[in-house]
Amino acid sequence: RQRERYAAVPGLAPAGGPAGLATNARVPARVLERTGAATSDARDLLVAAAERMGLSARGFYRVLRVARTLADLADSATVGPEHVAEALRWRPALR
Repeated sequence: RQRERYAAVPGLAPAGGPAGLATNARVPARVLERTGAATSDARDLLVAAAERMGLSARGFYRVLRVARTLADLADSATVGPEHVAEALRWRPALR
């Protein structure tokens, strides 16, 4: 899914490498926003959790990247609230 999703996005291939090698973990946040396909419920949950947990922008997009990967593993075209909730559970506990 990732290869297909990012193959058509210009500039994602490594220098001198073939297109289609980008992964959810490596794409820039702006590309993730455009291609992530999060439902409005998933986005609302992520925004609320980010505010409550005090996530930085980096933390916000890390959760979204993991949620996108979980949706891919579930063979889902969209990121749903269940994917965001699971991604949030994978975050390390604050010390």
